[in-house]
Amino acid sequence: MDRCCRSLRDKARPLLAVCLAVACLAPLASRTGCAAATGDQALLSAAALPNLLVAQEELPLRTILWKLFTWPSESPRKYEEVWYGPPTGQPGTLKAAHWSVSVEVAIRRSPQEAVEDVGWLRKDVATPPPEVSGQQPFASFSDRAWYGIGPYSARLIFVRRNVLADMHMAHKEGLDPAMFFAVARLLGRKIDAALAGRPEAVPVLPPSAEDMGVGLEGAWEAKTVGARVWRKQATTVALQTGKGLPRALPAKQIARKDFTVPLGHLAAALSAKGKVKVGSKQARATLAGKAMVLSKGKAEARYGDRTVRLSRPVEFRAGQVLVPLSLIEKALGQRITWGKSGAMILARLG
Repeated sequence: MDRCCRSLRDKARPLLAVCLAVACLAPLASRTGCAAATGDQALLSAAALPNLLVAQEELPLRTILWKLFTWPSESPRKYEEVWYGPPTGQPGTLKAAHWSVSVEVAIRRSPQEAVEDVGWLRKDVATPPPEVSGQQPFASFSDRAWYGIGPYSARLIFVRRNVLADMHMAHKEGLDPAMFFAVARLLGRKIDAALAGRPEAVPVLPPSAEDMGVGLEGAWEAKTVGARVWRKQATTVALQTGKGLPRALPAKQIARKDFTVPLGHLAAALSAKGKVKVGSKQARATLAGKAMVLSKGKAEARYGDRTVRLSRPVEFRAGQVLVPLSLIEKALGQRITWGKSGAMILARLG
């Protein structure tokens, strides 16, 4: 009996050793799995930056996009959005925005580098915002945070893992901190979703006023062109060139695979140099390095040294030049691939 028991114990030792080894490794595997699943040690790559953009409809105030800047232009690690409210001021004077929101987001190589950059940002102002890390509501969307507020403006800098955010908000009638924190929580949510491996969709932003070459009043007029020109038939189509950001264009659908769009918005979405010049019967723009001339009521365009036919005549309405989106294919020779971006129809140039 003793010999039998010893024999069983001897045979069991290798199996026991394996079980003990697995048991010892299991907590490590579990911790590693949790870290990967929960993002405890995860860092964001530059590829996640577009998913952190703030959409126009997500802001708590009515705005136009004044500026959108990405750096560097290829594989950007930083963006800056500046949003302006409606113009205020006396007739005949230079108008200023009633309110403004700016959001700068940078993806750094490490959390330490992100915190180091905060020091440089705080040195750039006469009164640096004090640190509020660990306090609410800051702890809900940041690892560390610095916040300063006055009667009409506020600034918030925060770090979430290796993401650095610098936010400003101003309001001529007095700032509501709740609105400011709503934007901060929104951004924190986008960062956390990306860290968890479930990034939110890249928003479709309109062309900026800077891209369109218009001032504040012109930007607000451009914002409402769809409703003014097409009323209930107005819609929005997203245009994406290559791997660039999709841009929202006011539009009216005229065929299953074609839309009428304002030339100014289209040129800005195509990164045209210089704004569209509009006369009483002709409009001029530069697309892909070549001059384009369009004439009122004509279903053709002069592009470079050739004439291209359009699917419908050019319209001049409400201060806008309206052209078929399909002119991109006919003039630039780029094929449009149709798809969806959320609920919006997406025209992708490939």
